[in-house]
Amino acid sequence: LLLSGRYAPSLRAGLYRLLRSCYRRHTDWVEARAATRDEVSGLDASGCLVLLDRFLGGLTALEALPEELGAANPELRAELAQLQEAQRQHGAEVAALHRDLEFAEDRAERAHQRLRLLEEEARQLRHDLRESRENGEKLRTERRTRIESMRQSSQSQRDLARLQADYARLEQRLQGMAQRLAAAEQRPGGSPEVGELRVTVGALRRLEPSQVLGLATTPTDEELSQIRRRFAAVFHPDRVNGLPPWVRILCDEILGAVNEACDRAEADQG
Repeated sequence: LLLSGRYAPSLRAGLYRLLRSCYRRHTDWVEARAATRDEVSGLDASGCLVLLDRFLGGLTALEALPEELGAANPELRAELAQLQEAQRQHGAEVAALHRDLEFAEDRAERAHQRLRLLEEEARQLRHDLRESRENGEKLRTERRTRIESMRQSSQSQRDLARLQADYARLEQRLQGMAQRLAAAEQRPGGSPEVGELRVTVGALRRLEPSQVLGLATTPTDEELSQIRRRFAAVFHPDRVNGLPPWVRILCDEILGAVNEACDRAEADQG
């Protein structure tokens, strides 16, 4: 049909385009051969038809085309139109698929960008969570330290109040002792009896070691040694030389009571 002169050039060109779309490699070979011919300029359909006409002319000489192929012109036209319509629909479908593919690629790109943003937000949230946990642990540590400090402060205040109460009681006893000693000095002879002094100091021996020594906690051996030295520095009999004899007796009794309290404290440690 391409070589039949009874058909219009536009129909033959259409048939050539259809041939080229179906058999691309074959038509490329024909066009390459046509480009080498001097009488053919360019790669247009008419030039290719010239070479194709000569090529198929040689084939016709070997085996002639049947005449009935050219007689079915209306049917061939209808078939060609159907093929062209099918080709157009196929092209439209391909174009629609390309558009769908571009739309899908665009959506995939936006989804990928959204995923990157979500991953960045997740990393930021993990960082914030880690900082919150660290800050919470610091706050809990500070709270425990503050509670412990408040507990120790309360214990210290209770110990101080207890010491103050013990000191007040001891001061009252010492005042009573001083009053009794003053009353004894006013007796004839000017000095108290030794028995009264020992009875007065005997009240110290009946007290707890912590009350006699002024301790809030259980003392160590080193602390007991320091307490003994402090009391000896104040009440040692050698420091009251030149005073009335009852003062020496009183110092001896007080140091004896202190030593007994220290001995009881050591025994309580064991």
